[in-house]
Amino acid sequence: MRQICGTIGAVVPSLDNLFFASVIDGIEAYARNNAYSLLLRCAQNDPEREMACITEYIYNKAAGVIVISPNTENLRQSLYEDLAMTIPMAFINAYHHIEGACYVANDEAAGARKALNYLYGLGHRRLMLVRGGLSDSYEIKERAFHQFLQENGLAQGSVLNIGNGNSADTVEATVEQLLPRLQNSRPTAILCCNDLMGLGAVNACKRLGLRVPEDISVIGYDNTPPAKYVEPNLTTMDQNMYELGHKAAEAIIHQIKTGETQDITLENKLIERDSTGPAV
Repeated sequence: MRQICGTIGAVVPSLDNLFFASVIDGIEAYARNNAYSLLLRCAQNDPEREMACITEYIYNKAAGVIVISPNTENLRQSLYEDLAMTIPMAFINAYHHIEGACYVANDEAAGARKALNYLYGLGHRRLMLVRGGLSDSYEIKERAFHQFLQENGLAQGSVLNIGNGNSADTVEATVEQLLPRLQNSRPTAILCCNDLMGLGAVNACKRLGLRVPEDISVIGYDNTPPAKYVEPNLTTMDQNMYELGHKAAEAIIHQIKTGETQDITLENKLIERDSTGPAV
């Protein structure tokens, strides 16, 4: 039997979004193949609980910690800076730089632009972004959205922030908050910051009798399994979920062994399915 070198702790904001499950699969596979065990804690989208999970790992002498989509509030308060001096750390999809930590992320700004360019090429000019709160990922996508509107002279763009974007209630919360917006103003296309919001957007359109994509197009983000099963199948951006986890585990084990940090960026790929079509 192979001797275990140590334990890597992982922290996720939620277990309701299958994006995180796929990332964890990538972490676990690489860690196991390199004789490390994996512990998992869920922060439940709570910044204080996120810090408590990490502190617990440090107290129990984990070899390193991987934080997936860390809470923006924690990063802005610089609470991680001292921790990164104490234990090897890797962040997945975080964009506030902490000295001494590894970073593995998708180029989400480029991915959002790729999705918006795709919609623009289909003739869509009235665009909406649906996002959540307290995550760097959403901030990055919103900045790319506004920049795209400005560069293309599009005045008719709107943003809906539904709050918690990774909970069991995200789909229905998206429906409830999107319904009045769609009744008062009608975008021809909606870009959602994850697939849960994308599913909610499709459901909201159905409740209003809007056909997807004939009346309105919807794009999700992540390429989680449910995107393939909803009707119509959800066009989405592939976030390299398994590879994100695999690269993060590789980076932190390298840091554990050598003290060297890495900064790795992956590219998103458009997965074109049935929820998008030409503007009417």
